Amino acid sequence: MTSPSNSRKKFSVLRYLRTWKRSIKGKMIASNMLMFTLTVFSISIFALMQTRLSLEQVTTEKLEQSLQLKSDSIKLWIGEIKSDMVWLTRMEGLTTKVKQLIESNRDSSEFEMLSKAITKEFQLLKATKQDWKEVLLLDRDGEVMISTNQSRLGDFRTLDKYFVEGKQRLYLQKIYPSPVTFGPTMTISAPLRNSFGDTIAVIAIHIDLLRMNEIIFEKDDPVDASESFLVDSFGALVSGKKAGQKAYIRGVRSVGIESAIAGQKGTQLYASFEGVEVI
Repeated sequence: MTSPSNSRKKFSVLRYLRTWKRSIKGKMIASNMLMFTLTVFSISIFALMQTRLSLEQVTTEKLEQSLQLKSDSIKLWIGEIKSDMVWLTRMEGLTTKVKQLIESNRDSSEFEMLSKAITKEFQLLKATKQDWKEVLLLDRDGEVMISTNQSRLGDFRTLDKYFVEGKQRLYLQKIYPSPVTFGPTMTISAPLRNSFGDTIAVIAIHIDLLRMNEIIFEKDDPVDASESFLVDSFGALVSGKKAGQKAYIRGVRSVGIESAIAGQKGTQLYASFEGVEVI
């Protein structure tokens, strides 16, 4: 016969065992749930990071393709401008007229007649060339003898790089701040030589940058939110929607701009000159 005290002891042991089993089971369930939650969280974070990296890669590739297309288009456009200048220097009869103009007395009727004839030729050519903003003829001292902009006649451009280099060879002075208009300018120049190969004058063309802006602003994708612009070596905006705005008159700075000015290329996340995170 079992005593009451022994029965109570057995009951206590059984209750303890049941509680212990429930405790172990609860801990296992809690542990499994925690592991499951951590696993799901880790997978979500990994998926999010992979998605971001994938989006960045796709965006970077699209930007690089767009940049390459714009670069190729600008190079092609500049190539056409150079071809036009070569053709102009070889235009039949032009060298003869310029030689006669230089050798004639500036107060003579011959000088006036030749000046008008050459100016008219330049104006007619300019009318057919949308990229030609101004056509100039400079003598060997850098004086502007002929120009499609009459207000420039008599100016001396002796120290201008396009004149100095243009006396020797075909030369393209890339975008620079004009000392005359103070605006962004690009000029191509070339020597005009006589039959002995001596330079008798320099022909220069100031290029209208409208076509370059069209190339930069051009977008293949109508929902493309990217923005393109050009800066000169001083960081001044010379092309783009914000070019010429007072807020950026002193130039702009960012990691991307500094790298480009230094001759580097690549892709990177950084803050734009407006403080916006960009690629």
